[in-house]
Amino acid sequence: MQSFDKKIFVLILAIILHFPAIHLFAQTPKINFSKVTDNIYEIIGGKGARSTVFFGETGTLLIDTKGDEQDMRSILDRIGAMSDKPLLFLVNTHSDGDHNDGNLFIPESVTIISHENCRSELFMPRRDGGSTGWEAPERKPFLPEVCYRDSMSLYFGSERVELRHFGVGHTSGDTVVYFPEQKIAVLGDQYFELPTPYIHDYKGGSPSGNIVNLGRMLAELDVITFLSGHTEPVGRKEILFCIGAMKSRFEKMRESVVAGNTFEDIIKGKEGRELTLTTAIYHEVKAGK
Repeated sequence: MQSFDKKIFVLILAIILHFPAIHLFAQTPKINFSKVTDNIYEIIGGKGARSTVFFGETGTLLIDTKGDEQDMRSILDRIGAMSDKPLLFLVNTHSDGDHNDGNLFIPESVTIISHENCRSELFMPRRDGGSTGWEAPERKPFLPEVCYRDSMSLYFGSERVELRHFGVGHTSGDTVVYFPEQKIAVLGDQYFELPTPYIHDYKGGSPSGNIVNLGRMLAELDVITFLSGHTEPVGRKEILFCIGAMKSRFEKMRESVVAGNTFEDIIKGKEGRELTLTTAIYHEVKAGK
C-alpha cells in the first residue's frame, strides 16, 4: 500500500513539474504604469491587453481599456493622481474584447473614438459564433461615439495626435495612434511577436492586407518606437522583420499549393493561432493574392 501511495505521489509531482504554469493560487499581474516618455505611459498587467495613456497640456487620452471594473478603477485613480487635467478621450484601436471590455467603466463624459469598421465589428459574433454582448441596450453609452474613415486629429494644446487607418490588417477597423512630435505609434494588435501573428479574417482581417498595412505605416509615419497590445516596445527593424516573415509564409504557401498539396495536407497538425493564420493565407493564395 505504501508503494502504491508513493507511485501516486511521484506521478502527481511529475505532472506539476511538467506544467509549471499550473498554480492553484495564480493571480492576475497588478496594474503597472511603464514610462515611455515624460507624458506617455504603457499600462501593463491586469486583465486584457496593454493600454497606453497620454497626458496632454489640456487633457488626457487613454488608448484601449482593460477587462474588468477593478482594473479600470485602478487605472482611472492612477491617471487622476498623475494629472489634474480631465480624461477627454478614449480610443479603441480595434474591436477585440481585451481592448474594449473596460469601456463599460469609463465615465460617460469621456468621448470614445474608433474607426467606423471597429464599431461595426463590435456587433459581429465572435469566432466561435457567440455574442460579444455589445447589442445590450445598457452598453450603448460605452460604444464609440465618434468614428472616422481614413484619419483624424486630436489636439491637446500645442501637441497633435493623429489617428490613422491604413487598410485591413489584424481586423478591418484597426487604428494607429501616432504622436508625430515624439515619433511614437500605438498599433493595437497589428504587430505580434513571431512566429505567429494573429489575423481575424472573420472580422475582415487579412494576412496580405497586414503586409500592405504595415508597409504603408512605415512609409508614411516618422516613427522610432512602436507600442502594441501584447509585446514590449519595438522599432522599425522588428516591424520590417514581421513583414518579411509574413511574405515568406505566402511564398511557402504558393509553393505548397503549386506542388499539389490539399488544404487538409497543409493544415495537418496545426492548432490555435497557427491554424487560423495558415487557413487565412491558404484562402488568399487560392484567390490569387
